[in-house]
Amino acid sequence: MTILGSIKYEQISKVLRIIGFEMVRQKGSHSLWKHSDGRMVTLPVHKGKNLKIGLLHKIITKDIGITINDFLKIIKD
Repeated sequence: MTILGSIKYEQISKVLRIIGFEMVRQKGSHSLWKHSDGRMVTLPVHKGKNLKIGLLHKIITKDIGITINDFLKIIKD
């Protein structure tokens, strides 16, 4: 089992761009990202703060639709 560490908004938004998501809008403290295949992701924008592990896990596995291992590989590259 891979353990997620501290992930900031800037890191997850970088991964989203790499795998083909585009930010379509930001309203208040949340940004909406869309993929050409129709997937949508809403991210909290709290610059400099880490996303909570439960929320991060949900975003990666359910919203983005990739494994934690794949996500961590993209961050490391």
